[in-house]
Amino acid sequence: MKNYNIISIDQGKPVILVLLDMSAAFDIVDNNVLFSTLKDTFGLSGRVLERFRSYQKLCSQRLSVHGILSDVHFLLSGVPQGSVLGPKC
Repeated sequence: MKNYNIISIDQGKPVILVLLDMSAAFDIVDNNVLFSTLKDTFGLSGRVLERFRSYQKLCSQRLSVHGILSDVHFLLSGVPQGSVLGPKC
């Protein structure tokens, strides 16, 4: 796989790198509101918007009490950061 950043740097072209730490970026935000805002307000679409969607789709939680596990529940919104009920993403 080509590393386009290195190729561009070698050719003297500018490279902009944006890093996102999404581990707590959207706690307690309704996912539908988040995706609508990212699309309508910020104009995100295609792969970029799908990256955000895929992160949220993978978030689920389940409860364990005395070794008995509940069913897996996929999150429709975040939970407060640091909560014992926080998602494992």
